[in-house]
Amino acid sequence: MASFRERVGPLLKKPWFRILGAVAILMTCAWLFRTAILRSAIDYLMMDEEMVAVDAVYVLGGAPLDRGLRAAEVHRHLPNTVFFTTGSSVNEELVPYGIHLDESEMTKNAAVRNGLPADQCTTLHIGTSTMEEADAILAHARLSRFDTIAVLSSRFHMRRVNFVFTDRFAEAGIVVHRFGARTDRFDEQQWWQSEDGLLTVQNEFVKLFYYWWKY
Repeated sequence: MASFRERVGPLLKKPWFRILGAVAILMTCAWLFRTAILRSAIDYLMMDEEMVAVDAVYVLGGAPLDRGLRAAEVHRHLPNTVFFTTGSSVNEELVPYGIHLDESEMTKNAAVRNGLPADQCTTLHIGTSTMEEADAILAHARLSRFDTIAVLSSRFHMRRVNFVFTDRFAEAGIVVHRFGARTDRFDEQQWWQSEDGLLTVQNEFVKLFYYWWKY
């Protein structure tokens, strides 16, 4: 009767068996280290910086409560800085309630309610995407002769902000810093445990890949 080694030996020499074994090992490692891997995914997206003095802070459209709150926090540390909120999209879900504010207005309202003086914040009713906002902000910063600006957005949006803003603004002689806003929609370090977190992180990677491919 053939021994176990004699029966298994020929299988070990087959390429398909080695590939299957490698896949099994990789899947096992992925499962064992799944928490670290999932956390590293969102850590890769988040590139916000410590607050530094800038000529102006531009708050991107989207998530007005989170970003408005962060803008007010930044104001408390940089009280003499001017702010600009962007975004021309209107939330269609609010229209039936008679609310026709665009993203720039909603973000400013949230920031003012949390302590940012209204006269230090100007709405720029422009931009329906990160790229459109970048184009508009570059033109505005040039016209205003700003040398150093900060772009404020959600923390998980910062990798794409860096891709869109940094190099092209550097070519124009403008330094860009990134101020990230935390989200209250899900726990960033446990994002995979909520549907909102799963959709947000998945969509951000899809958008990031799209920007890399298109631009």
